[in-house]
Amino acid sequence: MGISDCFHAGGWPMYPILILGVALLVASGRYAKQPGPGRLRLALDLRYATLVIGLLGTTLGLIHSLMGLSSLPPGAPFLNYALLGTGESLNCIGFALTMVGWSSLITTVGGLREVSEA
Repeated sequence: MGISDCFHAGGWPMYPILILGVALLVASGRYAKQPGPGRLRLALDLRYATLVIGLLGTTLGLIHSLMGLSSLPPGAPFLNYALLGTGESLNCIGFALTMVGWSSLITTVGGLREVSEA
């Protein structure tokens, strides 16, 4: 499964996660380049927002998947559909965690610079 497949499987919440994630990486890069409390605060706030939207997308996906199971015909492979829906839903939090992970690494550079300047 390629990254475009994962993005498509995650559904519409992947777009806000992408927008917040790009803003997060830009803010983290600015903090790494020129550390300061305001820049760090912005990166942290965007980090929280990215995580929250990732969790929201996962939750909405799980709700949608589980609600759809009720319309399956008798004898349908219930477990297969449940696992497929759960897997698709987890793409949102996986993508958000990827963005947050990269942000953490980038802001660590800024933290090291801030400590070395003090």
